[in-house]
Amino acid sequence: MSDTANILTKAMNLLPSTDKPAPAAPPTSAGVASSAASGVAPAPLAEAELKSSAALPLQTPVGASTSSALPAADSQTPKTAPANSQEKPPSYNVRMPDQVKMEESKVAPGYRKPIPEQTLVEWDAPARPFRKHKKQFYRMVIFIALLICLIFFFAQQILPVAVVISVAFLVYVSSVVPPHDLHYKLTNYGLYVDKDAYAWYEMLRFWFDEKAGQQVLNIDVVRFPNRLTLVLLPNQTPSQEDFTLVLSEVILQEKAPLSTFEKVSQWLEEKIPLE
Repeated sequence: MSDTANILTKAMNLLPSTDKPAPAAPPTSAGVASSAASGVAPAPLAEAELKSSAALPLQTPVGASTSSALPAADSQTPKTAPANSQEKPPSYNVRMPDQVKMEESKVAPGYRKPIPEQTLVEWDAPARPFRKHKKQFYRMVIFIALLICLIFFFAQQILPVAVVISVAFLVYVSSVVPPHDLHYKLTNYGLYVDKDAYAWYEMLRFWFDEKAGQQVLNIDVVRFPNRLTLVLLPNQTPSQEDFTLVLSEVILQEKAPLSTFEKVSQWLEEKIPLE
């Protein structure tokens, strides 16, 4: 029996062992520090521990200032203009044209080469002078129109009655409806009033006057409407000095004599004040 037990014991010792060795625990920070103190190289960290340690955020030590860790908010915030800032108003100063040397044409004898057009100034202004009137003005206009109509009616003149009514209606509309704005442009070629162009050779003279309490610039031209009336407004149109500087280089500054219609209207305003 003892021999049999010894044989079985030897056979069991010859068989390979099935037990797997337990995995070695990853070294901790304390172990790494102790290994470094003892002069022994620490074991490499596991891949999982390296990933987890890289994902962890850096912590600021207690008592340290957080101003150096955080970016300054003022440096990233875009600076905006103050709310009360106003845009610079447009300038209506006249820019004199450049001096261009005239050259003879090589194609047409006796002609000169054309020069490019240069804009001196542009502006928008009402089409005509306008002033709001009181109720007395409209009452006087209606009274005068009715009186003249009665005189022509008893004289059996029906056509003049229609003319008087039309004129009274025109005066009423022009006194109630404000004028629309026109775009003006002054160049070295002449004056543009919206889509109408007036060359320098079409202008005769210019002068300044006052109508309906507003300053106006009058320019006589050789075609319809025979006279241009430009309303001058402060800080919205060029000044009288600017117009004089440009227009006096081409046309004469002279006030035109009063026409018959202007003399009659001026006499009526003096004798029969409407307001």
